[in-house]
Amino acid sequence: MAILNSKTNPSDLDIYNHRIKKKINLIWVTQFLNLIKNKKEISKIKNLKINDIGCNLFQFYKGIKKKKLRYNYFGYEFDRTYINYGLKFFPELKKKYKLANIEKINFKTCDVSVISATLEHLNSPFSTLGNILKSTRKMILLRTFCGRKNIKKLYYNAAYIKKPYYINQYSLKKIKEIFKKYGFSKITIITDKATHGECIKMHSEIRRKFYILQGLKLKKGL
Repeated sequence: MAILNSKTNPSDLDIYNHRIKKKINLIWVTQFLNLIKNKKEISKIKNLKINDIGCNLFQFYKGIKKKKLRYNYFGYEFDRTYINYGLKFFPELKKKYKLANIEKINFKTCDVSVISATLEHLNSPFSTLGNILKSTRKMILLRTFCGRKNIKKLYYNAAYIKKPYYINQYSLKKIKEIFKKYGFSKITIITDKATHGECIKMHSEIRRKFYILQGLKLKKGL
């Protein structure tokens, strides 16, 4: 994973810009916000602290802002291109993000961590997930490619991308084991509405399926 080194094609950036300009939230953003809202013990926390891992152009923050939610947001991203574009739309976030290789840092303590379409691109996903969970007090929402087994795939095709990157798949069993290791004993596997729970093609060569995993830390004795 190249730190602060954009792998984004200009055409992809056009898509991201279009999405950030749209007045409606992305489907996964709405789904995540509803999952947070529907857990009263989470949503009622004053100054709810949320870490957005792999924040891209701050799509999740856009959803928070649009719904006028009073959440304390902080984003993490390794690609400066995304951050620079995102700050054009949300300049108020100039001190609410960290530009870094998320596989090599510690995260701020938060109540909720959200991570969408990011974990599958990491070289050391399980140790990174552990660091995320260690920093999270109440809930994690993870959206990534899962299946029956772990598949580590470094992909490159010059017709589609500028540099090689991982398009991994993770065993649901393995992810659940890591959640439990860090105290997230209540785990729910949720259908991803954005992809209708179906397999999608990545660059016409790789098939993957998004799952959403919600992990909750329960109070002792519950």
